[in-house]
Amino acid sequence: IYYMVEIKEYCGWKYMHNKETAQYFIDPNEKMECPQTFFKYYSLSKNSVEALTNAYIYVSHPSQLNDPFDCNKNMIKISTNDSIKALWEHLYSELVEKFDNDLEAMLHYSQEAFMNILYVKMGIVSLTTTNSNMLMWSHYANHKGVCVEWDIKKLGFNYHGPFPIHYTNEIKSFDIEEYGGSLSMLIQSNVKSKVWEYENEWRLLALPPKFRDFIFVGSNTEAFKYPDNHNRKLAYSLSAIKSVTLGGRFFHDNIYKISDREYEIVYNSKFDLDYQIIDFLSNPKLSYIDIYRVTDKNLSDIETCKVTIYKINEYKFRMFLLTSL
Repeated sequence: IYYMVEIKEYCGWKYMHNKETAQYFIDPNEKMECPQTFFKYYSLSKNSVEALTNAYIYVSHPSQLNDPFDCNKNMIKISTNDSIKALWEHLYSELVEKFDNDLEAMLHYSQEAFMNILYVKMGIVSLTTTNSNMLMWSHYANHKGVCVEWDIKKLGFNYHGPFPIHYTNEIKSFDIEEYGGSLSMLIQSNVKSKVWEYENEWRLLALPPKFRDFIFVGSNTEAFKYPDNHNRKLAYSLSAIKSVTLGGRFFHDNIYKISDREYEIVYNSKFDLDYQIIDFLSNPKLSYIDIYRVTDKNLSDIETCKVTIYKINEYKFRMFLLTSL
């Protein structure tokens, strides 16, 4: 039913919202095949180790993204009464009553509040398409962390996407009256400057569990402290993990070469972050997860090598190199 589908163009790409099914689509101006699996780089930190070993993904609020212009609220203009209607849709009458039909007050409130309200209803999951991007390892994991690969169809929580990020140098603002609230949200959350193109990012817009909102982590947090807000950590099925890649600096001075293909890894403490990851990956119940290690391809690039890891005793592991990719 064509009239149920909103379609708008922004900087050469088409953005679509099916109002009947509540589904969103992005049609790039170039051929782009959606990957079967996606990757996410993690630093070696307490939070990232906890996320991997406890099988959850943290879904971000825009204020937590490293690009200060990502999901830029200034992209969307709310300048007229019709703009307010386009933003709030069925809540418009409540807003009129709340502000006694004071247009200036409604405009000010709408401009300040729409980002706050929007991103307690959804969160951002940034993904990419490879585990061997030198810049991504440098910027997000310092080569010490890990890169996790998921089959996103098995994650088990609700989301819109995956959507390819639209990299452009033509970022421009637009009035929400022209695009409507739904498509304005889709555009705002999936357009970035071309300087980030090396990330080859795809994005999920994750939804909280039914009847709950995500916690708000930006400014004015006092207005969004509800007792039952969700902590933005969405659990997923371990079966969704396809592979885990260990960074080139993941091991410190605790790895010893036995032969060209065999290494011994020795720890002094079970509290070491890298120990917790290796202990997790060596679990025989998770043998379906492929493990890779980043190695030097030449003097200026990297590659990944498939490995297996076995636990010898409480503090000692054995790693075997299987094949280079």
